[in-house]
Amino acid sequence: DHHLSSLFFVFRDAFAYVQERRFCINPNAGFVHQLQEYEAIYLAKLTIQMMSPLQIERSLSVHSGPTGKDFCHFEEGWGER
Repeated sequence: DHHLSSLFFVFRDAFAYVQERRFCINPNAGFVHQLQEYEAIYLAKLTIQMMSPLQIERSLSVHSGPTGKDFCHFEEGWGER
């Protein structure tokens, strides 16, 4: 007995897998968008689970920028605080 979350496929691989077995699949755009959002959230959670506490602290640490303003560093880049 498997749960859906234990059978994780990236969207592209899951789509190809199903389409190989049933060529006529055509999921609507809203459903595809929801799957892609879930995939991003799921992968982010996995990444955090695999990070050490020090790596998490570093990714959330506050740095002082060249203008003296506080900047927070996140995975996407720098953002003014």
